[in-house]
Amino acid sequence: MTSYKRVIQQNDKVINSLVEFSGLERWLVQNIVQYANQMPKVKGGEVDLLIFTAQMSRQFDINATHVIQIMYETIKRISKTKVMMVEDYARCVCMFLSDDLDLQIDYAFAVYDTKCDGLVKVGDMSTLLKVCVLSTDPNDETEAEDSLRDLEDFVLKIIENVSKEGLRLEAFRKLVKQNRLYLELFGQCFPSDKFKLSFKEKLTGVTPFQVSQMFASERRIALGGPAGKVKTANLYPIPLDM
Repeated sequence: MTSYKRVIQQNDKVINSLVEFSGLERWLVQNIVQYANQMPKVKGGEVDLLIFTAQMSRQFDINATHVIQIMYETIKRISKTKVMMVEDYARCVCMFLSDDLDLQIDYAFAVYDTKCDGLVKVGDMSTLLKVCVLSTDPNDETEAEDSLRDLEDFVLKIIENVSKEGLRLEAFRKLVKQNRLYLELFGQCFPSDKFKLSFKEKLTGVTPFQVSQMFASERRIALGGPAGKVKTANLYPIPLDM
């Protein structure tokens, strides 16, 4: 049986690792871990795709389910785990709230690199780009296709200014540092500043125990009745500096 002292030591190790990883203040990381601890169905268990999807929507206003699934698989791939554990989920939230742009660039590129070959091409990203398209008439497939084609042409011009073959990580990094809006060039995989601030405010001025109490019913609420219904919207406009 794991002793209480061993549990505390393991928790401190996780927190220290996440502080070093994200550059966030220790109190904030402690509260993020306490929030993340409430997500598994069984204490100490995995953070399954269902609750991950619900939290991306409820807490961070990321609602395109296909993109969320790619995010989920990417985080597992980065962590080299078959399932997402609490530490992996907490690491994701820390990355969202971090001011480390390089950290976020690495994550965004990993999400967009769906073939895991170190190269992002527009042709591989049609599915992701679809969630950036808004149609005035949801039933007008032609309008949506035209809008998607225009967006693909725009992104292709950006990429071709860097490389004809596509974007590799360092080229993507250089592009984002020239214009931070390009961090989500292929679609939303971060919460907006508004939702990052809103989530951080929930964790500010409270103790880790209070955070655990605050989110103790979050899984049940998020996956429960009408109040916990997960959004299923698939279309999001990503503002780019044209």
